[in-house]
Formats: sequence, C-alpha cells, structure tokens
Amino acid sequence: MKKHILLAFVSFSILNAHSQKIEIVERTSSFSVGNVSSYVVSIPYALSKRVETSWKNWNKDRDGIVTEKDKEYLADNTLIKELGSGTTVDVFTRFENKKTEGAEMTVAFNLNGKYISTADAPDQSVIIKKLLKDFALAEAIDVHDKLVREQLSQLEKLQKQQADLEKDNSKYVKNIGERKEDLAKAENELATTTEALQLKKQDVAKQKTVLDASAGAVTEQVKSSQKIYDSLLDEQKDLEKKQKNLNKDILDAKKEIAENEGKLKQNEIDQTSKKSEISKKDEQVKGMQLKSVELKGEGE
Repeated sequence: MKKHILLAFVSFSILNAHSQKIEIVERTSSFSVGNVSSYVVSIPYALSKRVETSWKNWNKDRDGIVTEKDKEYLADNTLIKELGSGTTVDVFTRFENKKTEGAEMTVAFNLNGKYISTADAPDQSVIIKKLLKDFALAEAIDVHDKLVREQLSQLEKLQKQQADLEKDNSKYVKNIGERKEDLAKAENELATTTEALQLKKQDVAKQKTVLDASAGAVTEQVKSSQKIYDSLLDEQKDLEKKQKNLNKDILDAKKEIAENEGKLKQNEIDQTSKKSEISKKDEQVKGMQLKSVELKGEGE
C-alpha cells in the first residue's frame, strides 16, 4: 500500500511539473560543524527517502563510513579519486522533500579541513558539481523511467478495458438481434396458435352438442362421441398450454431485449468515457516520454 501511495505521489508530481530540471546551487548552509560552503542539489521526481539510500550507497561504494545523527549524514573518508589519486573527503548531507517538486539534498565536502567551493577551490568545485550532477541525473532518470513504465502500464490497462467494452458491445448487439428474431417468431407462432385455439374451441363446443344429443342413445354411439370430445378437449388444452408458453417466451424475450438495450446504452457511455481517459493518458505518456529524452539529454 505504501508503495502505491508513494508512486501516486510521484506520478502526480511528474504529471504536473512541466519544466523540472536538475539544479545545483552553492550557498552557505548550517551543519553540526557550523555554517559552511555547500551545494544544494534539486532532483526532480525523486523522493528524499530513495535519494538518501542511493547517496549513502554512493559514499559506501567509495569506502565512506556513513553515520547519521539528527537527520544529518556524515560519510567519513569517502574516496573521491576524481579529485586526485587516494583523495578522501568527509561528506555532510541533509535531505528534504520538495513536495510536488522532487527531492533536495544539501551537501558539504570537507577536504583537509576546508570546505570545497567555487570561491576557494574552483577546479575541485567543477569536479564536485559534475559528480553531483551525474548522481542526481541517474536518480531522476531511474525514477522517471519507472514512472513512464507505470503510465504505459496504465495506458495498456485502459486500452484493454476499452477492448473489453467493445466486445461487450458486440455481444449486446448480437443478443438483441437474436432475441428480436425469437420474439418475432414467437409472436407469429402465438397468432397462429391463438387462431387454432379458437377453431379448436368451436370444434369442442360442437362435439359437446353432439355428445349431449347422444344421451340415451346406444352405448357404442355415446362412447364414440365421448371419445371424439375427449380428444378434441385434449387438443384444446395442448393449444392453451402452448399459448401460455409462447406468451411467457414473448415476455422473456422483451425483458431480455430491454435489459440488453440498457446495457448497450451504458456501454456506449462507458466507451466514450474510456476513450477520453485513453486520450488523456496517451497524451500524458507522450509528454513523459518527451521529458525522458530531455532529461537524458542533460547528461550529454
């Protein structure tokens, strides 16, 4: 959950920051050793916790012994060969989140009791600034690339959802068409059945008259009339049952058509909304990919 919250925070930052760049500014800063010359490094897109870990590892990889007290980090005897073979410095660092503007770290480099700055050691300061720029650029690019991949994943997810909506749309259209055909067939069959039932009722009524008239006749005549009457009555009942079932089929078909038409309408609304989401996300991704090119160009 925390990972998603952090990612959402950084995603918000990146999508709302159009001109973030790595900046390195020299100024006098307060550390536990007093007010000393330092470099304030602004790293777009990154979070201080991540930068802290990366910067500690950067110093450890250079044999620095890292300790922390009161949110101030000291990397003792960090080897910076770029300053000269075997040259070590003590590195003091503080970190700060810049809300929606990335992370910031303030770094002071103590070399033989003096703090490196452009004013006091211009050649060494150029080297230090390049090292800081390279570090910040690597951090920004790594975070940015992960965010681009996340946004691309979200875009693909939206596109899949759109494809699923289109499949559902086709399914609803097909179902409506099939059920309308079933409905038309059932209605035609109902009309035929209703007509047949009316005729059958007339036949039953006539045979009932014959049966009533045969009362008192010889037994064989009565049995024959009764048999015909019973047969016609059974046929009438079958037609009535069929009529009932057809009426139910018609109601079911109409209900299903109405339900699918409702789903189809909502589907079309959802598709319009989803297409808008896709368009916005695609625009965001393209903007981020362009920013990736610009960001990586800073290192050239």
